[in-house]
Amino acid sequence: MGDAVTRAVLSLALCGLSLALGLVCTFLQSSNYARADALDRLKRRSDLIEAGNEGIEAKIIARDFELQRERDGGEKEDGAGEREEWGPER
Repeated sequence: MGDAVTRAVLSLALCGLSLALGLVCTFLQSSNYARADALDRLKRRSDLIEAGNEGIEAKIIARDFELQRERDGGEKEDGAGEREEWGPER
């Protein structure tokens, strides 16, 4: 009868450990979902900031180009006479 009790105790312990492992896995999974959601929000915010920075960078480059042209002698804005006409040859 001692072997049967030992087997029952070991089976109960194994069942308890299996249940505990399942609970730990569930907790880890739910915390991973929460962390993934927070990371996704940070990524979206970063993308929006990056898009804003690209717009500002374009404005800075355009202004720098304008200042460079003014410094170099104020060439005509439309570049008349400097560009080639593209189209069918006549």
